[in-house]
Amino acid sequence: MARVRDNQIPYVHQCTYQYYADLIHYLAEQRGEIKHLCEVGVFLGGASVLLAQAAVDFDLTLDLIDLNPNYLGYTYELILRYIPEAAARVRAFHGDFPTYVEAGHIQRQEGSVFIQFDASHEFRFVLKDMVALRSAKEFIKSFAIQDTNLRSKEPENEIFVDLAVYAMFGFDVRYRPVGYTWSRDIWIGSDWELYLSKDRPEGFLIELVENRFGYPSDEV
Repeated sequence: MARVRDNQIPYVHQCTYQYYADLIHYLAEQRGEIKHLCEVGVFLGGASVLLAQAAVDFDLTLDLIDLNPNYLGYTYELILRYIPEAAARVRAFHGDFPTYVEAGHIQRQEGSVFIQFDASHEFRFVLKDMVALRSAKEFIKSFAIQDTNLRSKEPENEIFVDLAVYAMFGFDVRYRPVGYTWSRDIWIGSDWELYLSKDRPEGFLIELVENRFGYPSDEV
C-alpha cells in the first residue's frame, strides 16, 4: 500500500482506508494459499489498484468484473498506467458475477480464489451473487463483501447487503469484520437516501470452510 501511496495514484476512495488495509493484510496472511483474486464491481478503481499491487507483491492474478464498460475500461487503464508490471496478471470481464461463474472462469483458476464484492447493493442482486458463489464453492477460499452497514431510508431501494449474506449463510455466519465501525449513524444522502448504520462493520470477510451454505435448501 505504501507503493501505491508513493505513486500518488488518483484512485477514488470507495470505502475507508481501514477497509483497504484489512484486505491487503489478509492477503499477506494468506500468501501461498490464495492464487487468484476477483474484484466484482470496480467503479473508479479504488480497490483495484491496491489489489493489482497485491497481485504483483504476492504472485497472484486478478480479474476485474463489472457491468459498466466505462468503469471497467477506466480502471484497467489506471492499473496499466501506474502499475505496468501488473499487466500480465490482470484481466477484465464485462458482465456480472453470475455470468462470470457460468462462463467457467473461476473453474479454470489454479489454486484458491479470493473475491472482493462491491457490485450492486440491492438485496436480490447480492443474493444472486451469493448463489453464484455457492455454485463454484469448491474453487473459492474466501470472500469480502463491502457496505454491510449501508442502508437507504427508502425501503423500495432494497439496500440490504448484510441481509443477503444472512439469507445464504444464516444469522450465525462466521465472519471477520473489515473496515470501520461507526458509533453513530452517518448520513450520506444522494438520490438513494443512503446512510451508514452504527455498530455494524463496514464489511464482512468470510472463509467458506468455516460456514455452511443454506440457500437454496438441499432438503426440498
